[in-house]
Amino acid sequence: MGEILYSILIGGFLVLSGIFMNIYLRWEEKKWTSEDKGERNGGGA
Repeated sequence: MGEILYSILIGGFLVLSGIFMNIYLRWEEKKWTSEDKGERNGGGA
């Protein structure tokens, strides 16, 4: 019984972290695209 509960907890954690990472990466991508517009003219790395 404990193994099933443990696997459910891990599955729920992976789903939540996946959703969180998806939202975070979208937010970061918007920030990067707005910064890139100014950095492209400067050359960058």
